[in-house]
Amino acid sequence: MKNQIPVRVPTKHGYKFKDLTGMRFGRLVVLEYAGVNSANLSLWKCKCDCGNECIVLAKTLLRGTKNSCGCLHNEITGDTFRTHGLRLHRLYRIHYDMCRRCYDPRRKNYKDYGGRGIRVCDEWYTPGVKGNPGFVAFYNWAYENGYYDQPKDTPYKNLLTIDRKNVNGNYEPKNCRWSTWKEQQNNRRNNFKIYDGEEVLTETQFGEKYNVDPSFVNRHLKRGRTLDQIIYIAKTGDMVHTASDGYTRDKDGFIRLIRRYDQSKILSEE
Repeated sequence: MKNQIPVRVPTKHGYKFKDLTGMRFGRLVVLEYAGVNSANLSLWKCKCDCGNECIVLAKTLLRGTKNSCGCLHNEITGDTFRTHGLRLHRLYRIHYDMCRRCYDPRRKNYKDYGGRGIRVCDEWYTPGVKGNPGFVAFYNWAYENGYYDQPKDTPYKNLLTIDRKNVNGNYEPKNCRWSTWKEQQNNRRNNFKIYDGEEVLTETQFGEKYNVDPSFVNRHLKRGRTLDQIIYIAKTGDMVHTASDGYTRDKDGFIRLIRRYDQSKILSEE
């Protein structure tokens, strides 16, 4: 006898029930109510786009933590036919995360990668193929192009990570390199850049050059200071302020002429 859809299902917060029949959650389409589990939580029978059927908790569907019968994970990792024996290698996790942020909508940063059309090249992404040759090709490329095994106690900011030269391009051999976390931060799309009269610098580079905190530029911008004033402060240490008469004074109250820098040079280097 098939499970009948109840009018109400008891929960720890009282009585609550939502009929999910016919609703779609990712690759899953709900077929029918399948009763409750030992914890009295609702179960639903679903059919995946790949053809498999599975029983799924209602709360995992509603929270978005279950979107397939398991085929999505297998496609990304190649685990169904995995024979390379490198699952515990650090490069496996790097490859797995790289594929997930490009193809898994549940991933928090998917909108910045797959959501912007960024993909992994066919050479590195071969879902569901025996031996996961995409990962194997990525593994071989990594060691041939600057990756090396680092000590387990290496600080996070010094660990090698996969980085795209063109932040709007795909993950592919010609557009990727190995760099540290600090180097990656200087290659971010949303980096603020400032021209100090000599070169165009990111906030991190500006901080290193003038021995100030990386958030120095942003902090002073929020206080209403101009870029010229910020550069002046970093170079001289004088905390400037603008008086009501329009003149700019240093921390001792003396009027100083602050040099103006042509910030349009930033655009010329983009």
